Amino acid sequence: AYDTAGGIRLAHAMADADVDIFEQPVPADDIEGLRAVAEAAPMTVEADESAVDVASVRRLLEAGACGSVCLKVAKMGGLRVCRAAAVLCDKHGIPYRFGANMGPRLLQAQGLHLAAACAGLRRACALAESEHILDDPFTGVPVAGGCITVPDGPGSGVVLQGDWVSA
Repeated sequence: AYDTAGGIRLAHAMADADVDIFEQPVPADDIEGLRAVAEAAPMTVEADESAVDVASVRRLLEAGACGSVCLKVAKMGGLRVCRAAAVLCDKHGIPYRFGANMGPRLLQAQGLHLAAACAGLRRACALAESEHILDDPFTGVPVAGGCITVPDGPGSGVVLQGDWVSA
């Protein structure tokens, strides 16, 4: 994380690199610094670590501290809280996207289904962190060509496999 001046300098240095989103350039608790970078940056400044629950998302939006918010199911405490934060972003006209904390495919599937249920979603999501997990106990919701398809049928689309399945 940069200080405010460093975040602004880096934002301008990246201007010619066609950067779309500058994610959380300052420490999570520096809402004023985030707002200052967002006002000065030539690209969208996104809050990530600053968005931990509905109250923090509300503070970010009311402060005009960002142009986008990254919502994460596990970080925010579940699907209901994450959905409420997305609705709040919609009401404020601020784009959001869903990200996945490092974890199994089940976490990826939760974010995928939530993203599919949010009509206001206008940004690409980052939900494939499970691709980097060794020995993931779940299979399903594969990533193909950078995309994850919402599975048909009931359930999340993942299956618990191998030694993780109890007899």
